[in-house]
Amino acid sequence: MEKRGKTNPAAIKNSDEAPPAPPELVPDIFEYADERADYTVIDGFEMMRVRSGTFMMGATKDQGPEAERNEKPAHQVTLTRDYYIGLFPVTQKQWVEIMGFNPSLLQRNDYDLQRQIEWSAVFGAQPSRFAGNDFYPVECVTFANVQEFITRLNEKTGKKFRLPTEAEWEYAARGGPLSKGFMYAGSNEIKEVTTVEHLDAIVTQTATKDCNELGLYDMSGNVGEWVNDYMGDYTEEAKTDPTGPAKPSDEPDRVIRGIGKYCACRAASRKEQRETRKGPYLGFRLVLTADGD
Repeated sequence: MEKRGKTNPAAIKNSDEAPPAPPELVPDIFEYADERADYTVIDGFEMMRVRSGTFMMGATKDQGPEAERNEKPAHQVTLTRDYYIGLFPVTQKQWVEIMGFNPSLLQRNDYDLQRQIEWSAVFGAQPSRFAGNDFYPVECVTFANVQEFITRLNEKTGKKFRLPTEAEWEYAARGGPLSKGFMYAGSNEIKEVTTVEHLDAIVTQTATKDCNELGLYDMSGNVGEWVNDYMGDYTEEAKTDPTGPAKPSDEPDRVIRGIGKYCACRAASRKEQRETRKGPYLGFRLVLTADGD
């Protein structure tokens, strides 16, 4: 993979060297990622291997006084199997390649799109280097929409992609075995890991901020992410490979993690949402058990 080095403007000041060309608008989401031993690409999805381990889940001291009632009590969780998790949430481009349509609200501007269509019709070419929001996370997807995507993806690839469990998601967000005990996924400063406006993290292109200890992006902020668990209360007992409570009702709530809305970006923060709900802040990322199960 070609590395894109950093140019120092001061180094060419008062010289005959031409100024650097404007940067490409494609986000540099993979820079140096492949230098990590646990980085891999599986059927076109950039993923990181998360090594099994034990951690404290929920309202630990590093989560500060903002920890909410549904994060308590903190409890020990052991994950016995390695798994791969997406480097970032599934993007609009990846969704369209499987589903054939884009449900996202945050697509390119309609006026700009119309101008591009008109230009292409007249000149037979596309002048824009950034023709759409391919690298934005897909959003406005219900839990059922996500399951349909995963079903089609697995039929195409022969793999067993799935949503992460809530425990797998939090373990990865905290940095897995490399965790440094940050409040957010990769930092104690929210603005280092997500884009914030008016106290809320906003939806942006994936991987534009710092990654966490594992090299994962956007686990604090950007879109909230569906996980597979139903919402339920925590208990103090230690757990091994938990998958959440049984289905509680005819209209159950699933857990949403990493959501930027209302500043619920901490690694342990958890929100609940009806399976039928969709919005411009709901997306997801993929998991694949390392042994293929």
